[in-house]
Amino acid sequence: MSKIKLQPVDMPDGRRPYPFLVDEHNDEGLEGNRLVGFQVGDVQTIVLHIEEWRKEPGRAVGLVPVFAAVGGKLYAQQPPIGSVTA
Repeated sequence: MSKIKLQPVDMPDGRRPYPFLVDEHNDEGLEGNRLVGFQVGDVQTIVLHIEEWRKEPGRAVGLVPVFAAVGGKLYAQQPPIGSVTA
């Protein structure tokens, strides 16, 4: 089982957020929630869906990850992604 590391950009005060580790096959990420795609900033529209992201993980750089919570509710997790490591 391979994990893909999504490292958010550093915060304005210099702190580095914890990375997201997502299984490359089942989209499981933060606390068992499922990665569904990525959006631009606060705009609540997914511009990079999970299927497209799998083909080119680096396209997530600069975008904000969107997760589906266990109950199905979608939420974005700021700040945007700064780097991707497969």
